[in-house]
Amino acid sequence: MSARVDDRTARRDGDAVRRPAERLRPLPVDRHLGESNSGGFLGPELRFAGYDGIVVTGEASDPVWLSIADGQARLRGAGPLADLDSYETQRAIRAELGDGAARVACIGRAGKNRVRFASVMNDHGRAAGRTGMGAVMGAKNLKAIAVRGRGSVPVADRAELAHVATAVRDHSREDVAAAYALDRADGPEYETLGALGALLEIDDLEAVIAAGHRCNAHGLDTISTGATIALACELTERGILDAKKSGGLEIRFGDPSILHRLIEMIAAREGIGDLLAEGSAAVAGHFGAPELAATVKRLEVPMHDPRAFSGMAVAYALSPRGACHMQGDMYSVDTGQIALDELGITPGDRFDSSDEKGRVAARQMAWQSLYNAMILCQFQNPPVGLIAGALTAVTGWDLSPDDLMTIGHRIAGLKRLINVRLGVGADDDVLPPAFQTPLDEGGTLGNVPDVEELLAGAYAEFGWNPDTGRPTDDTIARLGLAPYV
Repeated sequence: MSARVDDRTARRDGDAVRRPAERLRPLPVDRHLGESNSGGFLGPELRFAGYDGIVVTGEASDPVWLSIADGQARLRGAGPLADLDSYETQRAIRAELGDGAARVACIGRAGKNRVRFASVMNDHGRAAGRTGMGAVMGAKNLKAIAVRGRGSVPVADRAELAHVATAVRDHSREDVAAAYALDRADGPEYETLGALGALLEIDDLEAVIAAGHRCNAHGLDTISTGATIALACELTERGILDAKKSGGLEIRFGDPSILHRLIEMIAAREGIGDLLAEGSAAVAGHFGAPELAATVKRLEVPMHDPRAFSGMAVAYALSPRGACHMQGDMYSVDTGQIALDELGITPGDRFDSSDEKGRVAARQMAWQSLYNAMILCQFQNPPVGLIAGALTAVTGWDLSPDDLMTIGHRIAGLKRLINVRLGVGADDDVLPPAFQTPLDEGGTLGNVPDVEELLAGAYAEFGWNPDTGRPTDDTIARLGLAPYV
């Protein structure tokens, strides 16, 4: 069962949507696949409510929120919620429903103002952060989606599923034991600490925590927020941006007060914040320095440097949504956290830029495509056999590890075909100049990934034409993708 919400009376005023200050090229800019993932319990709750997914079309004439409870979908007016932050919105909707167990996904001020990297927030401070999904909800005048379900999920073999779940739990026990010992765990995770802290040369932990909280409240992706503000600091250091151009602000590295002020200005699209709200690529282009944007396909690079893990060059260059550490976490492979020998995904030299390293990175991206589609925890990584066993127990399908990899390749290939249709090609599979320049100090001294060699291996592994970036006809036929061409 699926839910479709379509406001046929929606007004069509796309011309009112803010445009980037300057586009660097006609395609793909904001014309490629956008997707985002979030942790928490919203997904399971939706299934317990009787739905596999939601499709929202159109644009409401006034702010609304969608409630889905026990098989019934209903649009409600969101006027009183319009100016609430993400935390306040979740509390208010639960109170209106009279059910503290309801799960709520919502936008804050940034989504309402269509900030290009606005997040969708759920389960207190969880975020579907990347690619501006919050701006999409804001453009539709959709403030929130609330879900409550009390149904059961049918499975093919419940006893076997319980057995596999126990095995997965036992396998993961060592990883989570330390976390269970804590009385309370909250606050910024690694990407937020890096983007709002180290990237901005801010070592005040409380200031970084406060900045992360404000990003969550407004619904801002912390990676893109930190990277875009860092770019503004870099432009200031280079004499390109000054207080006159920034409305009197002295934007500089190492200043928590400037960070906090700019977060508020971005969320409100106030002053220089209106430009920063368009993201790094638009900012760099506006000031005539597109080479300074640390982006791939206009998405800001996360906090895993490909000069430290060469395989990440493949993940960033070929990720369907732009630079993404969740599409193929080669840093986890080459530090030994992930070793899937039966799939040809094995740890190696993190500085290796060979054709074979590119192939391993492509295999990890295919595996991660399946992993993300199954919505599994990125920090658990149970053995392949257990994942196959879980899928078989739920669906009744008899799947081998090779079958799982084929599915992963099919997902990756389908996303690539979508991007090809939108104008993405091999010319877009590049890293920004910063990551092709060696560092003169530190543990990655002098290392730069050989992107050309790595991508040659990755294209071959995926079965994509290295000149165009398009899956070959043989690959399309082998993966059963012909209906989507």
